[in-house]
Amino acid sequence: MKVAFLVLWSVVLAMFTAVLSAAPLRVVRTTVGQGLFWVIGIALSAAFLVIHFYALAFVLGAQVILIGAFSEFEERGLTLRHSAILSVFVSALASASGFFLWSAFERKNLFQVFSGWIGEFLKRATEMKIPIFEGLKPEVLVYQLPSALVIFLILSLALSLILERPISRWAGIFPQCKAKLSEYTNPDFFIWILILSLLGTFLNSATRPVQEVSLNVLNISILAYFFQGLGVLGTYFEIFQVGFLWRLMWVLILVIQLPIVLSAVGVVDYWLEFRRFFMKKAAQLKNKRVQE
Repeated sequence: MKVAFLVLWSVVLAMFTAVLSAAPLRVVRTTVGQGLFWVIGIALSAAFLVIHFYALAFVLGAQVILIGAFSEFEERGLTLRHSAILSVFVSALASASGFFLWSAFERKNLFQVFSGWIGEFLKRATEMKIPIFEGLKPEVLVYQLPSALVIFLILSLALSLILERPISRWAGIFPQCKAKLSEYTNPDFFIWILILSLLGTFLNSATRPVQEVSLNVLNISILAYFFQGLGVLGTYFEIFQVGFLWRLMWVLILVIQLPIVLSAVGVVDYWLEFRRFFMKKAAQLKNKRVQE
């Protein structure tokens, strides 16, 4: 019954939030195991595809592949970072292939389809008077859809890992956490990808295809360093035993209101290594208290 409720919960969250539906799927994978999870996920996505609920079928299908692949890589001993990168890559490749196959069978131009969807979204955003979308053209956003897909998958996976523990407790299972998001760091070479994408995006001499590719890479890089900055913040909370109310306040400020600040912290962490500094400072404070 709990598995059935988690699957239903995932469908509802896919309809209204998209990114949150991966969290119940993660617990379903832990509960039912490898084989039954793939059967449930594929059957669910195929059912919505048959009744022409294409958006829902895409969201659930992408996240079933994402969670399934991540669990497979994790069970084979890969680190959190490697499992996340590979599972996002596999899910993005499968999702893009699904779009192209759908357009081939339906004989539709993907660029026109996406432009129409984004145009409708921008129209509603304008009616709701959301300032961030004012003046944007659908054609501009269509070229950023590759990074939007990857960002959607990364956020889905991150939220599934963050919410795994409370949902698992409700389901009556206690999975062994192999890694924490607070320990996440980007590979060292990633800083050069960020720098090159900045140059390609803002250099006037760059051609338009180079700018479009660079902008997509920049969007993904900013999100990747946001999670590194979030890891720095989480480490600070743990080492200095910050209270719940202070944690909530800083999360509301930095995560909700100023996420770009956390991205900047993640970038600077490449050089300053904040987490090592926090541990060193905490050890000094502890020795000082012992001496006193």
